[in-house]
Amino acid sequence: MHKLIKELRRREVFRTAGLYVGVAWIAVEVASVIFDAFDAPGWALQAVIILAIIGLPVTIVLAWIFDISEKGIEVQADATDTMVIPFGGRRMDFVVIGVLTVALIFSVYLNIASKVETVDAPLEPLSILIADFDNQTGDPLFEGSLEQALQIGLEGAPFVSSYERGMAKQVAQELQSTDKLDAGTAQLVATREGIKLVLAGSIVPDGSKFDLAVNAIAPRSGEVVAEVDVTAGNKLEVLSAMGELAADLREELGDKSVNRDELEITETFTAMSLGAARQYDAAQQLQYQAKFEEAIDHYRKAIEEDPGFGRAYSGWAVSARSLGRVEEATEAMEQAMANLGTMTERERLRTQGIYYWGVTRNFQKAI
Repeated sequence: MHKLIKELRRREVFRTAGLYVGVAWIAVEVASVIFDAFDAPGWALQAVIILAIIGLPVTIVLAWIFDISEKGIEVQADATDTMVIPFGGRRMDFVVIGVLTVALIFSVYLNIASKVETVDAPLEPLSILIADFDNQTGDPLFEGSLEQALQIGLEGAPFVSSYERGMAKQVAQELQSTDKLDAGTAQLVATREGIKLVLAGSIVPDGSKFDLAVNAIAPRSGEVVAEVDVTAGNKLEVLSAMGELAADLREELGDKSVNRDELEITETFTAMSLGAARQYDAAQQLQYQAKFEEAIDHYRKAIEEDPGFGRAYSGWAVSARSLGRVEEATEAMEQAMANLGTMTERERLRTQGIYYWGVTRNFQKAI
């Protein structure tokens, strides 16, 4: 064993292997930067790494067989011969150590730089207004329910804030004498209120399937800045398809935190029917018109459709308190707190804030 190691040293195998590893290491790191800059396919970098790995034993074999001498590259002599190697000795050791050091520094720098680059800057706050969906199915169940589903799906994006549709319809009444919020009217409202984007959606029947699409429109110019579409296999799949639509739209708007395995809308609408969503939307519109008694009737109908609909209990509580019916509001809010699991994180925090403010009077916790 001692003789083998001595012979490996004499034939410069260790130095050659070290030098090769350093150069290959630098080559792989450089390739990763270049390939990324030119959007090269993933297999290209893998090919470079594989070639670098294959090249190591080849280099070791060549170092064993050949040598660089005064006469050029020639077959290694036996141990009794004296070969003159221009870069042998301590100088060659320094070269190998230098190359490995450069490779290590280069690799550490690239890794740190890549980590800094992957820390995404927080996105600018984005206000949106969801227009009435263009319902081409003729089915009244899709009136109001899809807008609520889309809003809930978008609530998972912390930089997105949705302008309340009830308030928008009041502005539309002032501007156009209509309570309809089609794409054109929504653009007028958004322009007046300083809202950055209008989301105009549609649902179109296709046999037993439904095609759903949403365009994000800049209200002043009318430019479509993002567009997404999905297909639901049947009516029962429409709400889950809305979850996919919301996730696609969030990604189009720059959200990189979308976890499709944990879509907020899936959790919220697990047991919720289209009918419940529609009743909830109607209640919200009435609540913003200060028609609290009528709003409560629709909240109750939403809860009849889905007894675990926490958002409906919360809305009921707010309307009841506005009518001065504190006991009824407290009971509804207790039910809302019992159904926090059916809410998105944003709605959950809102509900808890209202509960601690209006029921327990724990103002610090409410804040």
